[in-house]
Amino acid sequence: MYLVVLLPLITSILTARIGRFVLAAYARRDDRGVMQIVSTMFPLLLGTGALILSGGWLLAWHIDKVLVVPRERLWDARLMTALLILSAVVKPPCVAFGVGFYVRQKFVRHNAISVGAELLRACCSLCCSLGSARVSCGSWRPT
Repeated sequence: MYLVVLLPLITSILTARIGRFVLAAYARRDDRGVMQIVSTMFPLLLGTGALILSGGWLLAWHIDKVLVVPRERLWDARLMTALLILSAVVKPPCVAFGVGFYVRQKFVRHNAISVGAELLRACCSLCCSLGSARVSCGSWRPT
């Protein structure tokens, strides 16, 4: 389970130098160089995302073997783990394109997209939590 915590670190290690090379090509006004860097890195980062997805899928499906989860909460645990992994899967391929915001110094747009993504993730988590609470409260019977 500690691997889920390390996923952002792995992503940053894989994408740390992309910004430097894209910025250098942009400063030379070499649009073709920028395109080559991004088009070279995108398949590699997409493969990284696919690798994280396959490992995350296995983790989410076998979460009961990794953590102690009550049987009635197994699907909730799988869903919450899948949501956590899904956000880690999307980040590496998007970094190749997100570096353009930094190169052109469009920080407000980048932050607006990040806030929107976090709000979407919070809404999904809230819906899952409320749906889970509603199901468990619906089966509760006073004695």
